[in-house]
Amino acid sequence: MATFPLKEAEIFELAYKLSDGLKNNSDIFPAPPINPLDLDEALTAYAAKREAASAAQAVAEQATSDKQAALRGLVDKMKKDFRYAEMAADFDDDKLKTLGWGGRREPTPLAAPGQAVRLVSREQGSDWITLAWERPGDGGKPSNYEVLFRALGATEYQTAATTLDTEITLANQERGKELEYAVAAVNRAGRGPISNAVMAVL
Repeated sequence: MATFPLKEAEIFELAYKLSDGLKNNSDIFPAPPINPLDLDEALTAYAAKREAASAAQAVAEQATSDKQAALRGLVDKMKKDFRYAEMAADFDDDKLKTLGWGGRREPTPLAAPGQAVRLVSREQGSDWITLAWERPGDGGKPSNYEVLFRALGATEYQTAATTLDTEITLANQERGKELEYAVAAVNRAGRGPISNAVMAVL
């Protein structure tokens, strides 16, 4: 069974076929409820409206393009005036607010990272250990992490490795000795507080 089309162009094409078919086969279809002449009139009316809609769409697209060009021109002129006003007012907020503008903000200085948290030992072998931790919840954004270690009883940590990730496997670790591992987040502003420690004997 045939299915009535949904696309506009297919409906238009089918209407022409219907009109022509009714005209050429009047012996088979002698009394259709809508005669071919009425179909042709409806087709002509639709075609005219379609052309008008296409023309209106082209006009609307051009109008939108013209509007965007006008907006760009307005923005360029506004920016020139605002740059002039900033210099004339020496970036004074109170003076610039009279124009609906504001002074240049001082850049926010980068803060050192907060403390890396929840350091754990995921796995370990005869001379290796896999450590994982979570990013700091405060402070500046870390650029990398220092993985630290020290022997039990020592006061100073040494750097075992640096990494961009929040997980690392350290190989060739000293065997048979109790070691304490920790992590510190680092960026250009400095090093954050050292994390909780993890003890291991490999």
